[in-house]
Order: sequence, then C-alpha cells, then structure tokens
Amino acid sequence: MNKSLMFNNMIEWVMFMNKSAKAMKNGFISAILVTAAYFCMAHTKVIADAVSEAVQRCLLTVIPSLYAMMIVSALLVRSGITGCMPNFLSRLTRLFFGLDGTSAAIFSMSIFAGYPVGTSMLLSEYESGRLNARRTELLCGLCFGAGPAFIFGCISGKLYSSPTAGMIILISTAVANIIGLLLMSPWLRRDIPEDTAKKKVTLTADMLTDCMISSGRSMAVICFSVVAFAVISAFFQMAGISGSVGKILSWISGMDSGTGSRIFAVFLDITNVSGLPVNDYSLLPYICGATSFGGVCVLFQLSALVRGRISILPLVAVRVVMAAVSGMVCRVVMPIFMRYELISASAVRGRICREGSAVPSVMLVIMTLMVIAGCEKAKKVP
Repeated sequence: MNKSLMFNNMIEWVMFMNKSAKAMKNGFISAILVTAAYFCMAHTKVIADAVSEAVQRCLLTVIPSLYAMMIVSALLVRSGITGCMPNFLSRLTRLFFGLDGTSAAIFSMSIFAGYPVGTSMLLSEYESGRLNARRTELLCGLCFGAGPAFIFGCISGKLYSSPTAGMIILISTAVANIIGLLLMSPWLRRDIPEDTAKKKVTLTADMLTDCMISSGRSMAVICFSVVAFAVISAFFQMAGISGSVGKILSWISGMDSGTGSRIFAVFLDITNVSGLPVNDYSLLPYICGATSFGGVCVLFQLSALVRGRISILPLVAVRVVMAAVSGMVCRVVMPIFMRYELISASAVRGRICREGSAVPSVMLVIMTLMVIAGCEKAKKVP
C-alpha cells in the first residue's frame, strides 16, 4: 500500500514538474513578445532606422552576392552534374575524407557558393534518400562558407583598401572547413553511401524556372531574417546588452568597448561587418571567426530552410569550433600575406566612392515575383 502511494505521489510530482516547466516556458516566451512589442511601439524611430539600414544591406549586399549563386547551385543539383565526379577522385575523397563523390562536390562548392547553398544541396540529397539524417547533420556543419562574392564585395571591399584581406578571410575559412573535415573523417567513414550510377545530365527551361522560384523564396527568407535581426541588434543596443558585451571583449582582448560592441553585432548578423572600423587589420582574426561562424542570423535562416527535417544542433556546434579554428588560421597566415602590405596596412587611405545602386536588386526581385506569379497561374490552368 505504501509503495503504491509513493508511486502515485511520484507520478503526480512528475506531472506537476512538467506543467510547471511548460508554464515557465510559455511565460518566458510571452515576456519576450510583450517586451518586443513595447520596444517597437516606444522606439519607432530606432526601429525605422534599423529596418531601413537592413533593407539597404539586403538590396546592395545580400541579393547581389547570393541570388545568382543559389540559382546555379540548384541547377547543378537538379541537372545531375554533382553526381558525375570521376571515379578516381571519388576514391580519393573516400580514402582521405570519408566522402562519396556527390558529397565531395557539394563540400567543394559550399566553400565558394554562400552560406545556405551547401545546406540546401545536402537537403536535396537527404530527401532523395542518398544521405541519412545523421550524416546530413554532420555535413551541414562542414559544407558552410560565405563565398568569395560576399567576402570580397561585402567585407574586404568595404573595410580594407587591399584585396589581400579578402584573400586571408577566404583562405582562413576554407582551411578551417578542411581541418574540420579531416577531424570528422573517422565518423564519416563509418557509413559512406555507395556511389550511384552516373546521372544523365539534363537542363531544361522548366528546371531553370523552378530553380529561380526556389532561390527567390530562399532569398526572401534570408532578407526577412536580416531585417528581423537588425531590430534585435537595435534592441540589444538600447538595452545596454551590446555595451556590456563590448566591455567584456575590451577587457579580454584590449580593443575599445565600442569596437567590441560592433564585433558582437557582427556575430549576431554577419552583414553588420560594414559597421566595423576601416583598415583595422588587428580585427581580421575576429572577422574570420565571425565569417566562419556565419552569425546567429544565418543559423536562423538555415533553421528555417531545414524546417525540422534534421537537427540543426550539430551544425551550430561545428560552426562554433570552426570559428575558433578560422581565427587561429588567420593569425598564422596573416604574416605571410601581409609581408608586402605594410604600407597599405599602416596608412589609412581615404577614398571617394559612389555607393552601389539598389535599382538592379529591386528589378531582380520584381522579375522573380513575376516569374513566380506566372508559374502559379500556369499551374492553375487545366
């Protein structure tokens, strides 16, 4: 009788704890939403400025650097080109990295294609049944890169007077991914999928249209995420969180607290990199780490892209480690590449430049919407 009573009490206690946990979670979420609503109503000018700046970054930076590459990468997957790696290269990638030919091609492309491209291509392989969930989760953490268009056009082109900085960032992030692949190769070798027969490469107008539509929808998710995180960054700044983190970074690294706050904003959203001090080469290791990590905003974008099909936690864990590795690689290669850049590194040269126009990006968005609307209308016609 006593045992039965104790058992019932334990069940009631567990049920009470579960209800309490759910109530605390709901209360926490409600508090965040109420605080966000109050912030948006009480600081409309700050919100308007943050959204306006984020929209400009999307039109001038994100869309020009990512949209075309996303279409091309989608075409490469759907046309079957990624499955046409020569047999001898496939054997080498299996031996050294534990990757089949298709995964090796995706890994190589992800370094140069932009953040969401590698994950998008791996999800296509996962949905087709060629990759299992565990392997897809691990590879999503490795097939991850900003791409040269973003690095040179949006980071080194805006912050530094020499393209050498962009080369350092690109090499540091790529080498970090390769090191991560070598470290994870023992796990990847355990379940290497068999190379399927070579696919027939096909490319049609319908395929191009479908890739344009899917890439346009992905770009919409990315741009809306950038705008949302611009508001979050503004909230952190108003609440003093950015300033506190800046002081902590200043105490750890010796940089001034204002720069530390900007570094924190970059780790929230990598497109905030344009707000860093110009021609400050001492910040390159931090920029490499942030570029390799991608920022919280990019991780949310990938979470929206994944939509619960696989877990995103392995990706986050791998990117945190790769950010540290990228920063260390940057410190190693900087003396080599900066040997002949002493003059430009020590002297800040003023430049008079004209900002890029947002008109091409706006026209591109309009044309994409027209294509999507036309395809939806065609589908409804019997």
